[in-house]
Amino acid sequence: MADKTSPNKTSPDKTSSDQAAGCLSALIGFALLATIFGGGIHFRIGGFQFGLGQPIHPEQINSEYLDNLAKRKESADEAVKAFHAQMNEGKCTDIYDQASEVFKQQLSREDLERRCTKQRSELGSVKSTQQIDWWERPVNSTDHHILIKNNTQFSNASIQEIFVWLVRDRKATLVAYQFRESNSGRSLF
Repeated sequence: MADKTSPNKTSPDKTSSDQAAGCLSALIGFALLATIFGGGIHFRIGGFQFGLGQPIHPEQINSEYLDNLAKRKESADEAVKAFHAQMNEGKCTDIYDQASEVFKQQLSREDLERRCTKQRSELGSVKSTQQIDWWERPVNSTDHHILIKNNTQFSNASIQEIFVWLVRDRKATLVAYQFRESNSGRSLF
C-alpha cells in the first residue's frame, strides 16, 4: 500500500517557529547578498543589532534625528512664549484661530474666551515660566506631538501648565492646554 503523504508537501499547519526560521533565513540571505554586491546592512531584531558591510552610519542617523528633535522642540517652546504673550494681551481669539481642529472640537471660541478672561482676572499676567518636563511622540513621518509641562508664575498665583503641540515643518499648532494650581493640584482650565 502506497504512502499517501508526500515528503515534498508542506503542511498547511506550519508552526510559528517554522515561519520565524523562514523569515530569519530570508533576512540572512538578503544580508549576504547586500554584502557580496558591495552594500551594507544594519538591522535590529528585538534588542539585538546586526550589521554587515558598510551601512549608513547609525551615528549620522542619530545626529540627524536629534537635530530635528531639537528644532521641533524649539518650535514648541516658541509657541509657548507666543501663547503667553497672547494671553497677557487678552488675544484669546487669536489663540483659538491658530489652534488645531482637535483643540477646536473640544472647546468653542466662546468657551475659550470666557476661560481666558477668567484666567487673566484670577491669575494676572505671566511673570515667568520654568519647564519641568517634555516629551515627543511621532504621529507619522512629518507630524510630531510635543508635550510641555511648565511651572508658571503669574502675578497672582503659581500654576502648572500642560501644553500639547502638533509640530509639522517647524510650525507648532496647539492641540491641548490644561493648567492647575501648583499647590492644590485643582484643575482650573
